[in-house]
Amino acid sequence: MGLRDDYALPFRQTDKTGNRQNLRQAITGYEVVMAKGAYVDFKQIVIKPNMTAAVDLQSDAVFAGIKDRVAENEAKAKAINAVFLYKITSGGKVAKEWVLDLKNAKVYEGPVQGGGKADTTMTIADGDMLELALGKLQPQTAFMKGKLKITGNIMLAQKLAPLLKTEAKL
Repeated sequence: MGLRDDYALPFRQTDKTGNRQNLRQAITGYEVVMAKGAYVDFKQIVIKPNMTAAVDLQSDAVFAGIKDRVAENEAKAKAINAVFLYKITSGGKVAKEWVLDLKNAKVYEGPVQGGGKADTTMTIADGDMLELALGKLQPQTAFMKGKLKITGNIMLAQKLAPLLKTEAKL
């Protein structure tokens, strides 16, 4: 049984049941089914309120600099012997989290790894973090004005000053 040119046009039958689209492919003019049992599942993707898209923040450069200084001075970083969690806000919501794991001389974006806990957690706006690193905003002033919120061991935060300061570049 050969195919004639005028009968070689395919047709498709579909049947949608719930979130599944069933397909049946056949050739017009013949009772021959070429594909049967094929289906496509449609799924709905829901973005939860706590899920945020990747955002570039001004403070990312600050943490890149801190990461470099920690790598250059591992002994000094490990001497602090603490884990700091920075919650950087943008528009009043936490946009990114950065961890300064100075027990292991690591700086990375995201939550504390290994199921550990931060010794000190600091919440600060993106622009304020940049000003803090540039020396335009003093940590004590930021804390007193409510721009910097600290939970956990507040005294450990004072040991971070050498790592946060950036060198001025002309």
